Amino acid sequence: MSVELADVCFTYADERAAAAEDESSRGQPSAAGGQDMVLDDVSFQLEPGQVLGVLGRTGSGKTTLTRLLFRLYDPACGSVRLNDVDIRDVALDALRERVGMVTQDVQLFQATVRDNLTFFNGASAMNKSRACSRSCACGIGSTLCRMG
Repeated sequence: MSVELADVCFTYADERAAAAEDESSRGQPSAAGGQDMVLDDVSFQLEPGQVLGVLGRTGSGKTTLTRLLFRLYDPACGSVRLNDVDIRDVALDALRERVGMVTQDVQLFQATVRDNLTFFNGASAMNKSRACSRSCACGIGSTLCRMG
């Protein structure tokens, strides 16, 4: 799947404005100020099979990029495209079925190991062998497979 960001700009100004409005309604000074761009005219293209590692300081826009790819936010300008299709033209459930992300944070839900491996997808047919395989990929397989 190809990924393209074309002239993407993004600001959290709407959230800051709402927070500032809440503050001003309590008689507090507003900190919203201007519209500081988190991303300003960002463009890149990844062909199918290419991998991109995103590195940067805190606040440099790494998380914002992933949020735009998952369409948790829409860009203020420009477009995010997958296989030459603007993701604003794709149903959210269809988009999220096809796009995945691996973070460096380890997070487990308070649930069974199976639920954590299948992300609560009851329709997922996962046998013991496949569960062991997936858990090995996560680094916890030998422990789980010994548990039966």
